[in-house]
Amino acid sequence: DKSTWTVDYEKHFEVFKEKLSEALDIIYPDFSLEWCLMTDASDFACGWVLIQMRPKDDGKVIAEPISVGSEKFSSPAQLKWPINEREAYALLRGIQTNHHLLCMKPFLVATDHFNLTQQEKDPNKKIATYSLTFQRYPIKGQLPLKGEFNTAPDFLTRMNREGDAQEAALTSIYSRF
Repeated sequence: DKSTWTVDYEKHFEVFKEKLSEALDIIYPDFSLEWCLMTDASDFACGWVLIQMRPKDDGKVIAEPISVGSEKFSSPAQLKWPINEREAYALLRGIQTNHHLLCMKPFLVATDHFNLTQQEKDPNKKIATYSLTFQRYPIKGQLPLKGEFNTAPDFLTRMNREGDAQEAALTSIYSRF
């Protein structure tokens, strides 16, 4: 059952926390920089990473994480949600968790779910309700991402990877920042 937290998951989660504390510094927010909230959802969890984009002298940009988070879908109803509702919930939770930062500074939203970056003609009641919350925040725009570029929040939603696959995922995340 995907919704059951096992000893194996716990072991991988402990490895993740150790690697995260070693390799990824959470940066103090710089309000003069551009911010982006990256979100993702899987079948059983959602994750988000708030980054600030620091320009380098060579014209490249460094993505510095300000905040990371994830939440397991715990109720049977949540586990049955269609993907567009899970992805919208990931955005909602990312915004709510970072309310103290995002309520006062315009930011971008990046997701690998196409429906969240397009105006839905007939959104369902749940997504319409979430949209009311989104409208209270200064969202500057939405960036559609290909899945391979959304590695950090994606990993936070899929912490059941085994052995080498998990290590490869961690390496991929750390190389992004």
